[in-house]
Amino acid sequence: MDRMHPELLNNSIFLRYYRQWQDDPSSIVFASIANFFLSYDMIDEAFKVCRMGVKRHPKLVSGRIVMAKIHLRRGNWEEAEDELRNVLSVVPSNRQAQALMEEIAGVRESERAFASESKAMRRPVVHSLEDAAPAPLPEPSPSWKTVTMAGIYASQGHFDRARGIYEAILKSDPQNEAARRGLETLPAV
Repeated sequence: MDRMHPELLNNSIFLRYYRQWQDDPSSIVFASIANFFLSYDMIDEAFKVCRMGVKRHPKLVSGRIVMAKIHLRRGNWEEAEDELRNVLSVVPSNRQAQALMEEIAGVRESERAFASESKAMRRPVVHSLEDAAPAPLPEPSPSWKTVTMAGIYASQGHFDRARGIYEAILKSDPQNEAARRGLETLPAV
């Protein structure tokens, strides 16, 4: 990989998986490696590793779930849904896949609401900078205030919304490292 996050270089579990994968690229540890990369916002690296692994192991549920998470972070809802449908066709009771499908439904609901509000709030003339402010995003439902959702908002430039979700997660789970790292990557207020 081009750049390795410094914390990964000190993570013995990651390093063990990474060495195993380098020794045997057909190993199923690709899913864990991609998940580690994803948790450190190394989305391109996660995608490369996971895409290679899923090609070799198309029936590996954990690989498909990580690929769905990657697609979510990239904003590729349809691809994420395809991966999750694949998982649910094999393991219909997979809770992680079900939760991610609910998250996608929430994102789509939010996008529809935002599109409706934006359409209703079109302003033909801007008289001041205050009038030029974008329409507020609809409030996310509590069920999809997740690190993934915050990452999606951040990737779309909605830093305040991402910050709010990260802070809500950390309020209920102060030890959540992914939320802490995500919050640290946001531009200063």
